[in-house]
Amino acid sequence: MVGLRKSSLSAYPRELSGGEKQRVSLARALVVPKKLLVLDEPTSSLDVSVQAQVLNTLKELKSKLHLSYFFITHDINVMKYMSDSLAILYYGKLLEVGRTYDVVTNPKHPFTVRLMSNVPGLKRTERQQEDRLGEQGSSATGCVYSKVCPRVFDRCVNPPPMIDAGSGQHVACFLHDKGN
Repeated sequence: MVGLRKSSLSAYPRELSGGEKQRVSLARALVVPKKLLVLDEPTSSLDVSVQAQVLNTLKELKSKLHLSYFFITHDINVMKYMSDSLAILYYGKLLEVGRTYDVVTNPKHPFTVRLMSNVPGLKRTERQQEDRLGEQGSSATGCVYSKVCPRVFDRCVNPPPMIDAGSGQHVACFLHDKGN
């Protein structure tokens, strides 16, 4: 089911390619039937062609076994291909959530806007604070992104709630608070 050759069954781990090792890991995870599979960077060390094979296998298994995936990745193109819904985190804090297409094409949070502007192949949005994208913001109080946000204002000293930004998107940013 995971695309391994029968000859791979007797091979030692050192004799398997990166893609074959990923497929063995997937097979081990599926031995006990389940409905949700957590996949943490499942294609990060694979070349593009093997990555495509693994992703296609995952899509087939999702359909055949009626699986849901909790897919953790830094590769936005992989995420676009694999997911229906997307959540954007910044230093462990949820900043934006919605349908993948909507979040990618019309990001609402300033961090998501910056993140998407760096994805090859996506329409570029205005670049802001280019050298500060990876800096950690405040973690104790206020908005986690407030120390590096190009649109920060006084209200950001408080942690923002998840605000309905329309189109099924929710964002932790006071910029979208209608009472602002």
